Amino acid sequence: MTLLALTLVGALASNFIGRWSVSAADRAIANLPLVRTIYGGAKQVFKQVAAPERTSFKQAVLVEFPLPGSYALGFITNEDTSEVAQDIGADLVAVYVPQAPIPTSGFLLYLPRAALKPLAIPPDEALKRVISLGIIKNDESAVTGK
Repeated sequence: MTLLALTLVGALASNFIGRWSVSAADRAIANLPLVRTIYGGAKQVFKQVAAPERTSFKQAVLVEFPLPGSYALGFITNEDTSEVAQDIGADLVAVYVPQAPIPTSGFLLYLPRAALKPLAIPPDEALKRVISLGIIKNDESAVTGK
């Protein structure tokens, strides 16, 4: 009975008190005048990127950026860009090119599909490479030492 009571008290404390404290901290930060604009946008981006049930980045690609002959790692974020493409009459794909090591800052480029070079690595592995400044390789090569 003691074990059951401790488990119940722990579950209630972690759920109610934990949620309340996180919510209170969130409200406090959201009310700070200068911070709230940055915090709100960053919170939305992190929720979208970190949500395992949603695929924010559809595919990792290389794009020539910023100069021809140099490549940047990018992510296809939207393939339905008809609202933008109708003005130029071309089939474009939305590609987000993050800046390392902070992936929430970067460039949104609308590029023709032919300009993209698809990568075989999944988007989450490519994002790890961006955040680690290219140091981290995929898990298999880290285990085998290659």
